[in-house]
Amino acid sequence: MELDLLIRSRDPLLQVAHPIMRDVVEQSGGDVLLANVYGDHVMNVHREYGPTPASISYDRGRPLPLFRGSTAKAVIAFMPRVQLKRIYEQQAGECRRAGLGSTWKEFRLALAAIRRDGFVIGQGELDQYVIGIAAPVFAEDERILGSLTLIVSKLHYKLMDQTRLIELVLEASRRTTVALDQFSKLNNA
Repeated sequence: MELDLLIRSRDPLLQVAHPIMRDVVEQSGGDVLLANVYGDHVMNVHREYGPTPASISYDRGRPLPLFRGSTAKAVIAFMPRVQLKRIYEQQAGECRRAGLGSTWKEFRLALAAIRRDGFVIGQGELDQYVIGIAAPVFAEDERILGSLTLIVSKLHYKLMDQTRLIELVLEASRRTTVALDQFSKLNNA
């Protein structure tokens, strides 16, 4: 419990992301997840709850499947090529089953499309009735740190302006990246 408290009170990413996540919750009515990348693993480290919390399987602390769900896809799309190649070689079958390609080239092209868009939408890939819209968060050296994901029910998604939800997530990920860079510069000065 002490370690958890230390992480929540001292993690720079969580400190800068928290108010931004709350803002997205207030504007969207959904829940917002913050995920970090740890080597070849992606894990949700924080969740801000909306008025009607979504029921999800991969809450805080449980590693996500790398090739399913918007949260992880928004991260792996921006991993270094060498790391991706190794992951693909080790888990080619999982990539294929997730619809990300049957070859290394197809896998790279699928991830390139996510990078080009800057976000990814997952519909029921991890939890049947939930839609996730995720965008990457970067360190000041442009290294992928994790992602922010807005999660809403399928009904909520249909009733909302979907373009606006995507814009909210993209802006939140940009704001988080900029705030983290500023935080880092202030603390290293």
